[in-house]
Amino acid sequence: MNTNPINNTKKPCICFGLTLYNNAKYLPEALDSILNQSYRDFHIVAVDDCSSDESGRIMQSYVKKDNRVLYFRNETWSGMIATWQNAFQRARELFNPDYFAWASDHDKWHPEWLERHLHVLSKHPDAVLAYPRTAAIDANGEILALTEPEEFEKCGITKIDRFYHVCRKMSGAGNKIYGLFRAEPLLKAGVFRSLTMPDRLLLTEISQYGSFRYIPEKLWFRRYFAPIGTFEETVQSQVEKLFGPVQPPFAARFPYIMHCVSLILSEPFDEDHPDLLSRLLLSMIYWESNSKYIVQEVAFLDDIMKKGINNEQLPIDAGLLKSVSEAIGGICSCVNERHDGSRETASALLFGVMLFKNYLSPAGAVRETIQLQQMQINKMEYLVEKYKSKLDKAKEEAAYWKKEAASETFSRLKLMIRKYFKGRHTQRHK
Repeated sequence: MNTNPINNTKKPCICFGLTLYNNAKYLPEALDSILNQSYRDFHIVAVDDCSSDESGRIMQSYVKKDNRVLYFRNETWSGMIATWQNAFQRARELFNPDYFAWASDHDKWHPEWLERHLHVLSKHPDAVLAYPRTAAIDANGEILALTEPEEFEKCGITKIDRFYHVCRKMSGAGNKIYGLFRAEPLLKAGVFRSLTMPDRLLLTEISQYGSFRYIPEKLWFRRYFAPIGTFEETVQSQVEKLFGPVQPPFAARFPYIMHCVSLILSEPFDEDHPDLLSRLLLSMIYWESNSKYIVQEVAFLDDIMKKGINNEQLPIDAGLLKSVSEAIGGICSCVNERHDGSRETASALLFGVMLFKNYLSPAGAVRETIQLQQMQINKMEYLVEKYKSKLDKAKEEAAYWKKEAASETFSRLKLMIRKYFKGRHTQRHK
Protein backbone atom coordinates (compact mmCIF):
# COMPACT_ATOMS: atom_id res chain seq x y z
CA MET A 1 0.00 0.00 0.00
CA ASN A 2 1.47 3.34 -1.06
CA THR A 3 -0.94 5.69 0.71
CA ASN A 4 0.89 8.05 3.05
CA PRO A 5 -0.89 7.66 6.41
CA ILE A 6 0.13 11.11 7.60
CA ASN A 7 -0.24 14.23 5.50
CA ASN A 8 1.29 16.79 7.84
CA THR A 9 5.00 17.34 8.34
CA LYS A 10 5.10 16.27 11.99
CA LYS A 11 5.32 12.51 12.33
CA PRO A 12 3.10 11.05 15.04
CA CYS A 13 4.55 9.21 17.99
CA ILE A 14 3.28 5.62 18.10
CA CYS A 15 3.73 2.97 20.77
CA PHE A 16 2.81 -0.69 21.06
CA GLY A 17 2.33 -1.88 24.64
CA LEU A 18 3.38 -5.55 24.50
CA THR A 19 2.37 -7.63 27.53
CA LEU A 20 4.16 -10.93 28.20
CA TYR A 21 3.37 -13.99 30.26
CA ASN A 22 4.83 -17.41 29.50
CA ASN A 23 4.33 -17.56 25.75
CA ALA A 24 7.97 -17.81 24.66
CA LYS A 25 7.06 -20.34 21.98
CA TYR A 26 5.06 -17.75 20.02
CA LEU A 27 6.89 -14.58 21.10
CA PRO A 28 9.44 -14.33 18.23
CA GLU A 29 6.70 -14.69 15.63
CA ALA A 30 4.60 -12.03 17.35
CA LEU A 31 7.55 -9.62 17.67
CA ASP A 32 8.71 -10.12 14.10
CA SER A 33 5.24 -9.45 12.75
CA ILE A 34 5.17 -6.09 14.57
CA LEU A 35 8.75 -5.07 13.81
CA ASN A 36 8.31 -5.84 10.10
CA GLN A 37 5.50 -3.31 9.65
CA SER A 38 5.59 -1.29 6.42
CA TYR A 39 5.34 1.88 8.55
CA ARG A 40 8.41 1.55 10.74
CA ASP A 41 8.47 4.65 12.94
CA PHE A 42 7.22 3.34 16.29
CA HIS A 43 8.34 1.89 19.62
CA ILE A 44 7.48 -1.33 21.43
CA VAL A 45 7.26 -1.05 25.21
CA ALA A 46 7.23 -4.64 26.47
CA VAL A 47 6.18 -5.47 30.05
CA ASP A 48 6.79 -8.99 31.33
CA ASP A 49 4.55 -10.18 34.16
CA CYS A 50 7.26 -12.40 35.66
CA SER A 51 7.32 -15.10 32.98
CA SER A 52 9.07 -18.29 34.08
CA ASP A 53 9.93 -19.43 30.54
CA GLU A 54 12.41 -18.01 28.00
CA SER A 55 10.42 -14.81 27.35
CA GLY A 56 12.94 -12.60 29.15
CA ARG A 57 15.93 -13.98 27.26
CA ILE A 58 14.12 -13.61 23.94
CA MET A 59 13.23 -10.01 24.71
CA GLN A 60 16.79 -9.14 25.68
CA SER A 61 18.00 -10.42 22.32
CA TYR A 62 15.50 -8.20 20.49
CA VAL A 63 16.46 -5.17 22.59
CA LYS A 64 20.06 -5.61 21.45
CA LYS A 65 19.27 -5.81 17.74
CA ASP A 66 16.44 -3.26 17.41
CA ASN A 67 16.46 0.07 19.27
CA ARG A 68 12.70 0.40 18.87
CA VAL A 69 12.22 -2.30 21.52
CA LEU A 70 12.26 -1.59 25.27
CA TYR A 71 11.83 -4.33 27.86
CA PHE A 72 10.60 -4.10 31.46
CA ARG A 73 9.76 -6.81 33.97
CA ASN A 74 7.31 -6.52 36.86
CA GLU A 75 8.96 -7.06 40.24
CA THR A 76 6.25 -9.55 41.18
CA TRP A 77 3.44 -11.26 39.30
CA SER A 78 0.77 -8.57 39.05
CA GLY A 79 -2.01 -9.95 36.84
CA MET A 80 -3.35 -8.80 33.48
CA ILE A 81 -4.93 -5.50 34.50
CA ALA A 82 -1.85 -4.14 36.26
CA THR A 83 0.41 -5.27 33.40
CA TRP A 84 -1.78 -3.65 30.74
CA GLN A 85 -1.89 -0.45 32.81
CA ASN A 86 1.87 -0.58 33.27
CA ALA A 87 2.47 -0.93 29.52
CA PHE A 88 0.43 2.17 28.78
CA GLN A 89 1.92 4.23 31.61
CA ARG A 90 5.50 3.29 30.67
CA ALA A 91 4.83 4.30 27.06
CA ARG A 92 3.27 7.57 28.19
CA GLU A 93 6.14 8.44 30.53
CA LEU A 94 8.81 7.62 27.95
CA PHE A 95 7.25 8.85 24.71
CA ASN A 96 3.90 10.53 25.39
CA PRO A 97 2.52 8.88 22.23
CA ASP A 98 -0.18 10.24 19.95
CA TYR A 99 -1.33 6.70 19.18
CA PHE A 100 -1.21 3.53 21.27
CA ALA A 101 -2.00 -0.14 20.69
CA TRP A 102 -1.82 -3.09 23.05
CA ALA A 103 -0.12 -6.20 21.71
CA SER A 104 0.00 -9.77 22.94
CA ASP A 105 2.91 -12.20 23.01
CA HIS A 106 1.21 -14.90 20.91
CA ASP A 107 -0.81 -13.25 18.10
CA LYS A 108 0.29 -12.01 14.63
CA TRP A 109 -0.01 -8.72 12.76
CA HIS A 110 -0.25 -8.20 8.99
CA PRO A 111 2.71 -6.16 7.63
CA GLU A 112 0.37 -3.27 6.71
CA TRP A 113 -1.53 -3.26 10.01
CA LEU A 114 -0.04 -0.01 11.30
CA GLU A 115 -0.01 1.80 7.96
CA ARG A 116 -3.68 1.04 7.34
CA HIS A 117 -4.73 2.06 10.86
CA LEU A 118 -2.79 5.32 10.73
CA HIS A 119 -4.32 6.16 7.39
CA VAL A 120 -7.85 5.65 8.73
CA LEU A 121 -7.31 7.70 11.90
CA SER A 122 -5.60 10.55 10.05
CA LYS A 123 -8.46 10.62 7.53
CA HIS A 124 -11.08 10.66 10.30
CA PRO A 125 -9.96 13.01 13.11
CA ASP A 126 -13.24 12.41 14.96
CA ALA A 127 -12.37 8.72 15.45
CA VAL A 128 -10.77 7.50 18.70
CA LEU A 129 -10.21 3.90 17.60
CA ALA A 130 -9.52 2.01 14.38
CA TYR A 131 -9.69 -1.77 14.35
CA PRO A 132 -9.48 -4.44 11.61
CA ARG A 133 -11.29 -7.57 10.66
CA THR A 134 -9.82 -10.40 12.73
CA ALA A 135 -8.76 -13.88 11.62
CA ALA A 136 -8.89 -16.59 14.28
CA ILE A 137 -5.99 -19.07 14.31
CA ASP A 138 -5.17 -22.11 16.41
CA ALA A 139 -1.96 -22.97 18.27
CA ASN A 140 -0.38 -24.10 14.99
CA GLY A 141 -1.37 -20.98 13.08
CA GLU A 142 -4.15 -22.67 11.10
CA ILE A 143 -7.27 -20.60 10.36
CA LEU A 144 -10.26 -21.44 12.56
CA ALA A 145 -13.82 -21.33 11.25
CA LEU A 146 -15.23 -19.11 14.01
CA THR A 147 -18.18 -16.78 13.60
CA GLU A 148 -16.85 -13.26 13.29
CA PRO A 149 -18.34 -10.41 15.36
CA GLU A 150 -20.49 -8.07 13.31
CA GLU A 151 -18.88 -4.96 11.89
CA PHE A 152 -19.36 -2.04 14.27
CA GLU A 153 -18.84 1.49 13.00
CA LYS A 154 -21.18 4.26 14.16
CA CYS A 155 -20.17 7.62 12.71
CA GLY A 156 -21.89 10.95 12.19
CA ILE A 157 -24.27 10.51 15.13
CA THR A 158 -24.57 12.16 18.52
CA LYS A 159 -22.56 11.14 21.55
CA ILE A 160 -25.65 9.69 23.24
CA ASP A 161 -26.67 7.72 20.16
CA ARG A 162 -23.14 6.35 19.81
CA PHE A 163 -23.05 5.37 23.48
CA TYR A 164 -26.44 3.69 23.07
CA HIS A 165 -25.25 1.63 20.09
CA VAL A 166 -22.05 0.59 21.88
CA CYS A 167 -24.10 -0.62 24.85
CA ARG A 168 -26.74 -2.40 22.80
CA LYS A 169 -25.09 -3.54 19.59
CA MET A 170 -21.34 -3.92 20.01
CA SER A 171 -19.81 -7.40 20.17
CA GLY A 172 -16.25 -8.70 19.99
CA ALA A 173 -14.69 -6.36 22.58
CA GLY A 174 -11.73 -8.75 22.85
CA ASN A 175 -10.87 -8.03 19.21
CA LYS A 176 -11.47 -4.28 19.17
CA ILE A 177 -9.32 -3.71 22.24
CA TYR A 178 -6.27 -4.63 20.11
CA GLY A 179 -6.94 -1.84 17.61
CA LEU A 180 -5.10 1.49 17.39
CA PHE A 181 -6.25 4.17 19.85
CA ARG A 182 -5.67 7.86 20.09
CA ALA A 183 -3.78 8.06 23.37
CA GLU A 184 -5.44 11.15 24.86
CA PRO A 185 -9.05 9.86 24.84
CA LEU A 186 -7.71 6.49 25.98
CA LEU A 187 -6.31 8.21 29.05
CA LYS A 188 -9.61 10.04 29.66
CA ALA A 189 -11.48 6.73 29.47
CA GLY A 190 -9.46 5.24 32.32
CA VAL A 191 -7.10 2.99 30.28
CA PHE A 192 -7.90 -0.34 31.96
CA ARG A 193 -9.95 -0.09 35.14
CA SER A 194 -9.57 -2.69 37.89
CA LEU A 195 -12.85 -4.44 37.15
CA THR A 196 -14.03 -7.61 35.47
CA MET A 197 -14.49 -7.25 31.68
CA PRO A 198 -12.32 -4.09 31.60
CA ASP A 199 -12.04 -4.16 27.80
CA ARG A 200 -15.81 -3.80 27.33
CA LEU A 201 -15.97 -0.97 29.87
CA LEU A 202 -13.05 0.85 28.23
CA LEU A 203 -14.70 0.70 24.80
CA THR A 204 -17.96 1.90 26.32
CA GLU A 205 -16.31 4.85 28.04
CA ILE A 206 -14.11 5.90 25.14
CA SER A 207 -17.13 5.98 22.80
CA GLN A 208 -18.09 9.24 24.55
CA TYR A 209 -15.04 10.93 23.01
CA GLY A 210 -15.31 9.81 19.39
CA SER A 211 -16.28 7.19 16.84
CA PHE A 212 -14.88 3.75 16.00
CA ARG A 213 -13.63 3.01 12.47
CA TYR A 214 -13.66 -0.49 11.01
CA ILE A 215 -11.07 -1.76 8.50
CA PRO A 216 -12.61 -4.63 6.46
CA GLU A 217 -9.31 -6.39 5.66
CA LYS A 218 -8.01 -9.21 7.87
CA LEU A 219 -4.98 -7.52 9.42
CA TRP A 220 -4.77 -9.22 12.83
CA PHE A 221 -4.51 -12.92 13.58
CA ARG A 222 -5.78 -13.84 17.03
CA ARG A 223 -4.55 -17.13 18.43
CA TYR A 224 -6.93 -19.35 20.39
CA PHE A 225 -5.60 -22.17 22.59
CA ALA A 226 -8.96 -23.54 23.75
CA PRO A 227 -12.63 -23.43 22.71
CA ILE A 228 -14.48 -20.23 23.56
CA GLY A 229 -16.33 -20.68 26.84
CA THR A 230 -19.72 -19.49 28.02
CA PHE A 231 -20.22 -16.01 29.43
CA GLU A 232 -20.12 -17.37 32.98
CA GLU A 233 -16.90 -19.27 32.27
CA THR A 234 -15.34 -16.14 30.75
CA VAL A 235 -16.17 -14.05 33.83
CA GLN A 236 -14.78 -16.73 36.16
CA SER A 237 -11.59 -16.99 34.09
CA GLN A 238 -11.12 -13.22 34.25
CA VAL A 239 -11.65 -13.17 38.01
CA GLU A 240 -8.80 -15.70 38.28
CA LYS A 241 -6.36 -13.94 35.90
CA LEU A 242 -6.98 -10.20 35.98
CA PHE A 243 -6.05 -9.26 39.53
CA GLY A 244 -2.77 -11.05 40.14
CA PRO A 245 -1.81 -12.30 43.59
CA VAL A 246 -4.31 -10.15 45.50
CA GLN A 247 -7.71 -11.54 46.34
CA PRO A 248 -10.16 -10.41 43.64
CA PRO A 249 -12.35 -7.58 44.93
CA PHE A 250 -15.84 -8.57 45.97
CA ALA A 251 -17.26 -6.39 43.18
CA ALA A 252 -15.50 -8.55 40.55
CA ARG A 253 -18.43 -10.93 40.84
CA PHE A 254 -20.78 -8.22 39.57
CA PRO A 255 -19.20 -6.84 36.35
CA TYR A 256 -22.25 -5.12 34.91
CA ILE A 257 -23.31 -3.41 38.14
CA MET A 258 -19.73 -2.28 38.62
CA HIS A 259 -19.59 -0.89 35.10
CA CYS A 260 -22.67 1.19 35.88
CA VAL A 261 -21.00 2.49 39.02
CA SER A 262 -17.74 3.20 37.16
CA LEU A 263 -19.59 5.28 34.57
CA ILE A 264 -20.69 7.58 37.41
CA LEU A 265 -17.27 7.67 39.07
CA SER A 266 -15.18 8.09 35.91
CA GLU A 267 -15.02 11.86 36.41
CA PRO A 268 -14.61 13.81 39.69
CA PHE A 269 -17.59 13.01 41.89
CA ASP A 270 -18.37 15.85 44.28
CA GLU A 271 -20.88 18.64 44.86
CA ASP A 272 -19.12 20.90 42.37
CA HIS A 273 -19.31 18.38 39.53
CA PRO A 274 -21.63 19.83 36.88
CA ASP A 275 -22.29 16.65 34.94
CA LEU A 276 -23.74 14.33 37.57
CA LEU A 277 -27.04 14.07 35.76
CA SER A 278 -25.37 13.21 32.46
CA ARG A 279 -23.32 10.49 34.20
CA LEU A 280 -26.48 9.09 35.78
CA LEU A 281 -28.22 9.01 32.42
CA LEU A 282 -25.29 7.20 30.78
CA SER A 283 -25.30 4.70 33.62
CA MET A 284 -29.04 4.19 33.13
CA ILE A 285 -28.47 3.45 29.44
CA TYR A 286 -25.82 0.87 30.30
CA TRP A 287 -28.05 -0.64 33.01
CA GLU A 288 -31.04 -1.11 30.76
CA SER A 289 -28.92 -2.34 27.85
CA ASN A 290 -27.53 -5.14 30.02
CA SER A 291 -30.54 -5.71 32.27
CA LYS A 292 -30.60 -9.45 31.45
CA TYR A 293 -27.27 -9.89 33.25
CA ILE A 294 -27.83 -7.25 35.90
CA VAL A 295 -31.05 -8.84 37.13
CA GLN A 296 -29.01 -12.02 37.70
CA GLU A 297 -26.28 -10.07 39.49
CA VAL A 298 -28.80 -8.36 41.79
CA ALA A 299 -30.31 -11.75 42.66
CA PHE A 300 -26.81 -13.14 43.32
CA LEU A 301 -25.99 -10.18 45.52
CA ASP A 302 -29.18 -10.65 47.48
CA ASP A 303 -28.39 -14.34 47.96
CA ILE A 304 -24.88 -13.53 49.21
CA MET A 305 -26.24 -11.04 51.70
CA LYS A 306 -28.64 -13.61 53.09
CA LYS A 307 -25.91 -16.20 53.54
CA GLY A 308 -23.00 -13.90 54.33
CA ILE A 309 -19.73 -13.68 52.39
CA ASN A 310 -17.94 -17.02 52.74
CA ASN A 311 -20.01 -17.58 55.88
CA GLU A 312 -18.22 -14.68 57.53
CA GLN A 313 -19.71 -11.61 59.13
CA LEU A 314 -20.61 -8.96 56.59
CA PRO A 315 -18.35 -5.88 56.62
CA ILE A 316 -21.29 -3.55 57.24
CA ASP A 317 -24.57 -3.68 59.10
CA ALA A 318 -26.75 -6.36 57.49
CA GLY A 319 -29.89 -4.23 57.66
CA LEU A 320 -28.19 -1.30 55.95
CA LEU A 321 -26.73 -3.59 53.31
CA LYS A 322 -30.14 -5.10 52.61
CA SER A 323 -31.73 -1.68 52.15
CA VAL A 324 -28.94 -0.67 49.80
CA SER A 325 -29.41 -3.83 47.76
CA GLU A 326 -33.12 -3.14 47.47
CA ALA A 327 -32.29 0.36 46.24
CA ILE A 328 -30.00 -1.09 43.56
CA GLY A 329 -32.63 -3.58 42.52
CA GLY A 330 -35.12 -0.71 42.30
CA ILE A 331 -33.30 0.64 39.25
CA CYS A 332 -34.72 -2.14 37.09
CA SER A 333 -38.35 -1.40 37.91
CA CYS A 334 -37.77 2.35 37.85
CA VAL A 335 -36.26 2.32 34.36
CA ASN A 336 -38.54 -0.34 32.93
CA GLU A 337 -41.81 0.98 34.35
CA ARG A 338 -41.49 4.77 34.54
CA HIS A 339 -38.62 5.57 32.12
CA ASP A 340 -38.04 8.97 33.64
CA GLY A 341 -34.75 10.09 35.29
CA SER A 342 -36.49 10.24 38.65
CA ARG A 343 -35.09 10.88 42.09
CA GLU A 344 -35.55 7.21 42.95
CA THR A 345 -33.31 6.17 40.06
CA ALA A 346 -30.62 8.66 41.06
CA SER A 347 -30.78 7.50 44.68
CA ALA A 348 -30.48 3.85 43.67
CA LEU A 349 -27.44 4.47 41.49
CA LEU A 350 -25.76 6.62 44.12
CA PHE A 351 -26.34 3.97 46.76
CA GLY A 352 -24.80 1.51 44.34
CA VAL A 353 -21.71 3.73 44.26
CA MET A 354 -21.68 3.79 48.04
CA LEU A 355 -22.00 0.02 48.32
CA PHE A 356 -19.30 -1.07 45.88
CA LYS A 357 -16.92 1.87 46.16
CA ASN A 358 -16.48 1.86 49.91
CA TYR A 359 -17.87 -1.10 51.80
CA LEU A 360 -17.26 -4.48 50.21
CA SER A 361 -13.52 -4.08 49.85
CA PRO A 362 -11.05 -7.01 49.47
CA ALA A 363 -10.30 -9.12 52.52
CA GLY A 364 -7.73 -7.51 54.77
CA ALA A 365 -8.61 -3.94 53.78
CA VAL A 366 -9.55 -1.49 56.49
CA ARG A 367 -13.31 -1.53 57.11
CA GLU A 368 -14.98 1.85 57.46
CA THR A 369 -17.13 2.59 60.45
CA ILE A 370 -20.91 2.80 60.47
CA GLN A 371 -20.58 6.49 61.34
CA LEU A 372 -18.52 7.15 58.22
CA GLN A 373 -20.98 5.13 56.17
CA GLN A 374 -23.83 7.29 57.40
CA MET A 375 -21.87 10.46 56.60
CA GLN A 376 -21.42 9.30 53.03
CA ILE A 377 -25.08 8.38 52.76
CA ASN A 378 -25.97 11.88 53.93
CA LYS A 379 -23.62 13.43 51.38
CA MET A 380 -25.14 11.42 48.56
CA GLU A 381 -28.64 12.35 49.65
CA TYR A 382 -27.52 15.98 49.62
CA LEU A 383 -26.19 15.63 46.09
CA VAL A 384 -29.41 14.05 44.91
CA GLU A 385 -31.41 16.84 46.54
CA LYS A 386 -29.17 19.44 44.90
CA TYR A 387 -29.92 18.02 41.48
CA LYS A 388 -33.57 17.29 42.23
CA SER A 389 -34.78 20.27 40.22
CA LYS A 390 -32.89 19.06 37.16
CA LEU A 391 -34.15 15.54 37.64
CA ASP A 392 -37.73 16.76 38.06
CA LYS A 393 -37.37 18.80 34.88
CA ALA A 394 -36.14 15.72 33.04
CA LYS A 395 -39.13 13.86 34.43
CA GLU A 396 -41.53 16.48 33.07
CA GLU A 397 -39.82 16.35 29.67
CA ALA A 398 -40.04 12.57 29.67
CA ALA A 399 -43.77 12.78 30.38
CA TYR A 400 -44.18 15.12 27.41
CA TRP A 401 -42.18 12.94 25.07
CA LYS A 402 -44.00 9.85 26.27
CA LYS A 403 -47.13 11.05 24.45
CA GLU A 404 -45.28 11.33 21.15
CA ALA A 405 -42.70 8.55 21.27
CA ALA A 406 -43.11 4.89 20.37
CA SER A 407 -44.06 2.45 23.10
CA GLU A 408 -40.61 0.88 23.34
CA THR A 409 -38.94 1.74 26.62
CA PHE A 410 -35.64 2.92 25.31
CA SER A 411 -36.97 5.19 22.59
CA ARG A 412 -38.59 7.33 25.30
CA LEU A 413 -35.41 7.38 27.37
CA LYS A 414 -33.35 8.41 24.34
CA LEU A 415 -35.69 11.29 23.56
CA MET A 416 -35.44 12.52 27.13
CA ILE A 417 -31.64 12.40 27.00
CA ARG A 418 -31.50 14.21 23.66
CA LYS A 419 -33.75 16.95 25.07
CA TYR A 420 -31.52 17.33 28.12
CA PHE A 421 -28.27 17.60 26.17
CA LYS A 422 -29.82 19.95 23.62
CA GLY A 423 -30.79 22.24 26.50
CA ARG A 424 -27.29 22.16 27.94
CA HIS A 425 -25.77 22.92 24.52
CA THR A 426 -28.10 25.93 24.10
CA GLN A 427 -27.19 27.27 27.56
CA ARG A 428 -23.46 27.06 26.80
CA HIS A 429 -23.83 29.19 23.68
CA LYS A 430 -26.04 31.92 25.12
